[in-house]
Amino acid sequence: MAISYNLDLATPLSASKVALALHECAEALGVLGGDSSADQLLEDGVVTRQGTWMRAGGRIEQSRGIARDLLVDGLVFDPTAWVCFRLRKPGTADDGLAPQLDQMTRLTLGLLDVVPGDAVLHFDYETVWLLRRNGVLTLSGREDLWPLRRLAVVKPPYRRGKHSYTWE
Repeated sequence: MAISYNLDLATPLSASKVALALHECAEALGVLGGDSSADQLLEDGVVTRQGTWMRAGGRIEQSRGIARDLLVDGLVFDPTAWVCFRLRKPGTADDGLAPQLDQMTRLTLGLLDVVPGDAVLHFDYETVWLLRRNGVLTLSGREDLWPLRRLAVVKPPYRRGKHSYTWE
């Protein structure tokens, strides 16, 4: 079973502009191998050098059963774009999933630097890693999600706290 994380965005930008910004961020960080494009992010996705598959898209469809019911901390969150990060299972020579999670964090933070609006990075609508609402960035208070090496790449200001999903 794949391990996937989602970055849901409520932004005035189109999904294609979000994909372009993600691709530019990934190129700047040097995480892409071979030829890739923003269009590929919108279609079949792109695989990073560490094996993380990324794909971007537009408004979450009602058929997924969450578009109108999604609440974060009791407030409606209606995503207009999304990015999925699917982690490759680590081999015995790898340092577990940590390098891929570090990469996902750097990509997410880089994207948030250039994409306006609200955002939530989460694991399976259960664990909220970060929430940006009205320009205020809050990171999960869990130290296992935000060890010092990940906190070191976060530009202040930010808060620490706990956020959760609720369903109507």
